[in-house]
Amino acid sequence: MNKPFNPAADGPDLSGVVPISRDPFAYYAPLLSIGHLVVPLGVDLDNEEITRAVVAKEEDRRCEEVGDTKSEDSLLPTDNDQVTELLARIDGFVRTLNPYFESFEEAERWGHILNPGQNTDWHTHIRADWPDGLSWVYYSNYSENSGELVFVLDAVARRNMHEINPAVGNLVIFPSYAPHYTRRNMSADKRVSISGNYFPDPDKADAYNEYASTQMTPLAHVLGIWED
Repeated sequence: MNKPFNPAADGPDLSGVVPISRDPFAYYAPLLSIGHLVVPLGVDLDNEEITRAVVAKEEDRRCEEVGDTKSEDSLLPTDNDQVTELLARIDGFVRTLNPYFESFEEAERWGHILNPGQNTDWHTHIRADWPDGLSWVYYSNYSENSGELVFVLDAVARRNMHEINPAVGNLVIFPSYAPHYTRRNMSADKRVSISGNYFPDPDKADAYNEYASTQMTPLAHVLGIWED
């Protein structure tokens, strides 16, 4: 929290300095800012049931091609009430940020399982030739040391490693372009999550931009603010 500007009594003589504000933070503006959201969206759901349903589809891969990162991900069950409710909640929350993202049917989502000893390498969720979107991960189970989410952000000649400690029932939303990885699962348990992306609907680009520029939501602070 910003504190009032109170020069020390024994400090330099500032009597000749007449600032507009006596709070030096009044002169501050960020050069850049991006962020993430952590939303306890599913703490009341049956996360054990969601975990069982996702694990049951572990061998149903999004892609069978060796080397494709989608080969690490599994398809989601379509006949489980708790998974269906979870996905509906996520869709609803994302649309509070901007209702002009692509449709529920077009948005990507998948299961992700880290078995003991596994990790997920550095990657982004950028979609070529599309505007920046939102990516998300939901944790239906998490054992201690089973793999923290780590963002790797390079800016102004600095590298920042920002770690998120997963918690069951939490939804984490972040920019699709933000590089991230998952630490190695050092527990004896499977680590189960559900992930996905939402990108602006290209057929509603004007409405998306108009909403983003006129409505007060956290979206701009998540996707990034740059001082030109």
